[in-house]
Amino acid sequence: MPAANDQAQYSFLPWLRRGIIGQAVASGISDKDMVSVSLILDVTGEGEAPQKVQHNVQVYGPGNISSIDNRVVVRTLPRAGVRNFEPNYLCGIEFYDEDFAWRYTPAIPASGKLQPWLWLIVLKNDEFTRRDIVEHGLSSIEVTAVAVQSALPDPSTIWAWAHTHLNFKAEGATPDAVGQLIQAQLDANPNLGCSRILCPRRLQAETNYTAFLVPSFEKGRLSGLGKEADAINDIANTQASWSKTNPVAIDFPVYYEWEFGTKADGDFESLAGKLKPISAAEAKTLETVNRLIDARDPGWGLHYTGATGGVMMQTALQPFNQPPDIAITDSPVAEDKSFIKNLADLINLGAYPYTVAAAASAPNPYFADSNSNDDPLVVPPLYGSFYRDSVLNPTSSTPAQVNPVALQKDWYNQLNLNPALRIAAGQGTAVVQKNQETLMDRAWDQLSQNHEVHQLVKKWNFSLAISQSFFNKRFIPALQSTTPQTADSVKAFMNLAFMAPMHQVLTINNQSFAASIQQKYIPSAYSRSFTKLIRPGGPLVKRLNTKVAPGTIFIIATFTPIISNVLYNAVNTIINYLNNLNRLLIFPKLSVTKDLFLKTQGFAGYVPVLQALNGLLPYVRITTIIVDPARPPANDVLYGTIADQVNPQKTFTAKLRAMLPAGPVVFGTISSPLAPAFTIPEFPEAMYKALAKSSTDYILPGLSKIPPNRVALFLSNQSFIESYMTGLNHELSREYLWRELPVPLNGTGFRQFWDSRDSQQATNNPEIFKDITAISSWGGTAIGTHTPQGSATQRMVILVKGELLRKYPNTEIFLQKAEWKDPHNKSRGPVTVTTDATLRQPLFFAQIDPDYKFVGFDLDKALAIGGGPDPGWFFVLKERAGDIHFGLDIDASSSDPSWPALRDTAENNCIDAGSSGFKNLPGYSGDRADRIAAMFYQQPFMLFVHVSRMVS
Repeated sequence: MPAANDQAQYSFLPWLRRGIIGQAVASGISDKDMVSVSLILDVTGEGEAPQKVQHNVQVYGPGNISSIDNRVVVRTLPRAGVRNFEPNYLCGIEFYDEDFAWRYTPAIPASGKLQPWLWLIVLKNDEFTRRDIVEHGLSSIEVTAVAVQSALPDPSTIWAWAHTHLNFKAEGATPDAVGQLIQAQLDANPNLGCSRILCPRRLQAETNYTAFLVPSFEKGRLSGLGKEADAINDIANTQASWSKTNPVAIDFPVYYEWEFGTKADGDFESLAGKLKPISAAEAKTLETVNRLIDARDPGWGLHYTGATGGVMMQTALQPFNQPPDIAITDSPVAEDKSFIKNLADLINLGAYPYTVAAAASAPNPYFADSNSNDDPLVVPPLYGSFYRDSVLNPTSSTPAQVNPVALQKDWYNQLNLNPALRIAAGQGTAVVQKNQETLMDRAWDQLSQNHEVHQLVKKWNFSLAISQSFFNKRFIPALQSTTPQTADSVKAFMNLAFMAPMHQVLTINNQSFAASIQQKYIPSAYSRSFTKLIRPGGPLVKRLNTKVAPGTIFIIATFTPIISNVLYNAVNTIINYLNNLNRLLIFPKLSVTKDLFLKTQGFAGYVPVLQALNGLLPYVRITTIIVDPARPPANDVLYGTIADQVNPQKTFTAKLRAMLPAGPVVFGTISSPLAPAFTIPEFPEAMYKALAKSSTDYILPGLSKIPPNRVALFLSNQSFIESYMTGLNHELSREYLWRELPVPLNGTGFRQFWDSRDSQQATNNPEIFKDITAISSWGGTAIGTHTPQGSATQRMVILVKGELLRKYPNTEIFLQKAEWKDPHNKSRGPVTVTTDATLRQPLFFAQIDPDYKFVGFDLDKALAIGGGPDPGWFFVLKERAGDIHFGLDIDASSSDPSWPALRDTAENNCIDAGSSGFKNLPGYSGDRADRIAAMFYQQPFMLFVHVSRMVS
């Protein structure tokens, strides 16, 4: 067994053989005959002494194989049908059996090398022609002579491209020890290993290929083509199925095949290497994008006379270094205050009607060429008015009218009096109006489901009322009368026996109540069967009451203390009698010792009888033990705990919750736990997508100006997001009102702006990952402060623009804390030991076509950048592990093997494992298949970009 070449948690072996073929030696290899293995057998015959017999056993070779079971193939590199395979990778095929690639090879290992009996050919569509299937043969292809020269390597080198892969570390002091370990591990778990064949042909970009698994030995080729046995037997065992010295067109039988295509984009490492932080000039371009909104003549008789003639546009994201805008509602400028005052007067008409002047022809103050007798005024909406008090109560703490004076902390005033935020809310309104039919259908569906839930809850309320009445009338008084302080043994026993069906579900002292019952003196007395047997009025009690004085047995059956116990008294009397006897026991007509007398009666003697009776005595007190006031059976039970566990108000609610479908059903108060509140239809989709469809400028102005392959840092604008989400919910409530949907109008159906579905944490705790809290809970607080508890109001958002995440959508993305790598705090690197405190997973994602990927993190921007003694954080893109690949790097490198370093291998040609160029590659360590596999193995790539580099 060869020593293994370890590669991280993987181990590669140059070959592996298991079973009888592993015992083959050179003397068993002939030119044309089957491989033979010499075995020494222990032969034993009946009546004969064992003898050792040497016998040669022939094993199958490639000439005996006509096909394979496709189930032996567990993976192909790439998978069938893939059209964007990286051309710098090698095509490969994996087999479930870790020795399958060499199982029928008619040779033994030499110098650590062993030819596989199979080979993998990768051909372009014009390099082969399919042949008709012949009788007793496989489907076959004819490979052109040109393809034989370019697509097939020298057959003497194919040992280099087959190896065994182990998912554990193969180690040992000697090769034999390593072999024993491997055999033991694979015997225990065969899934820990596989065999693999790589095709060394260098692939070409933007090309379609078909991979064929064919026999590598001529005997196998002829057998697969259905040739006669004589023709097969005349071929040398080790003759290859193709020749490089005299290339001609060859027919190959096909054991397995699949198609794939390549694309020019490259592998993960090369695409990640193209990513660069946004430059200072590019960042400046984003910061200087014109975001000014023309507010000079918005209509309704309003005019803005500010110096700029407009207000700054608000968007979902803003550049990291962009100074915060001063909202027009916070401006001390007189023109701004006047405009806000006039805007407030106008939109307040939506909450409090305009009073018609006394003169019938009084001019309309908001529309030119109109008077007050015209139709009612149509004014801009008061966004979020459904979440305020009655319009007829303007003096309330949350009036429906806006107040241009009290702006500092009230989101309602800030949103409605700031044109930039009104535009955001208007975009939400437009989204609902565009999709109103679909949204209302979904709302009705949810309401219908909730109606069914209400009907179910009504039935359970009826059952709850009956059960609660019974519980209050029967259980509570009984349990209260048997508390440990006032425990009466008879009542305690009766109550415990009464609750026997619930013993399995009750708990006490952190263990099952049924288990605690088993620790009692007589646990079976608490069973349902025993309770049924001694119930008052039952058959047993009735029969007993007819044979004794009235009331006596009835008292026993109901477990009140009894006057006497006949069996107990009888046994106790005999014991006392035996103890008080004189040495001689005189009976009529007999004079023998008491021992002798007992023995003549069939007993063992005086002492054994006395011991037996004394041992029997406790068991004949069974009824008195149950009712003995000195030993109440359950006076240690916490009856209050039991009452809480069996309270219908608790058990019915839990059962009902388990029965209800997952959804937005909200339960009522503790006093009425089964009364669900009105269902608020929920729409959990990420609403940034609808906004981006309208215009990406609402996400980030100038997004198209960012060059390809850039990583940039931005900050979320919570004020804009809350305004947009308010517009969505406000317009949805208007639809509910118009269509008479019977739900509260102050609900918040839209709460998700960004997409958090890819976050496992969001699955476990979805509430924290919402982008806004319920609008009805905002009260008079400021706009932009309503993220769920524990979330920062300004999230850090990293943009990745490029082909990387489009081609590798499963890339792992996270932040990793940095640490100083030198004593002078000049060189940073990721922390060596990662913990929950040093890793930060994404909070949300957003994807905008064609290749914009936004990743949000809940991390303070100053902490992420670092400074002084704080090393900050790294942004990390990690290739997902598991789908391993083999190949060479695209770009030249001094430490890793690359295609530029292998200049003697052109596209669509095979690597020559014996060439000097191959042996001069970085990482080459010898002519062994496992070492070559380790050299070509592509480790999962990780790109670290310090957050400070994204800030110009």
